[in-house]
Parts: sequence; structure tokens; C-alpha cells
Amino acid sequence: MAELLQWHRIRHQLNLPAYAAKTSYWVITIAMILGGGIWAYAYVASGTPLMPFLAINVGATAPLLIAAAFRNVPEVGPQVS
Repeated sequence: MAELLQWHRIRHQLNLPAYAAKTSYWVITIAMILGGGIWAYAYVASGTPLMPFLAINVGATAPLLIAAAFRNVPEVGPQVS
């Protein structure tokens, strides 16, 4: 949803962002969309009742949660003996 809002906001600009032409951007965007769908499916598969509006909410927030989780991954430096 956040990505759709971003594209809606810039739809009339003559110069689109440079990343819009990169395949890697679209691959990552599609992967995040699929991740949201998998996240919603996991709710259903676990037996949690998921009404349509809640499914949209779960699917839309999943990419944000995934991104936040990867922002907080600690870096692993060289090990000192």
C-alpha cells in the first residue's frame, strides 16, 4: 500500500526516479508483495480467523515489519581470538 501511494503521488512528474528503471527495484518490490501475501496466508494456515479487512491490513503491514526486522540485524565483524 505504501508503495502504491508513492507511485500515486509522483504519477504526474515528467522525470521519474532513476530506480524506477532498475530491474532489481521491481524484483524486490514484487518479493515484498509476495511476502505480505505469505504473511497473511500464515495467519490463515495457523487457524486464525482472518476477515477480508484484516487480511488487507496484515498483507500491507508485513513488508514494513520485514523491512524493520532487517534494519535491526547486527553486523558481524571479524572474530578476535
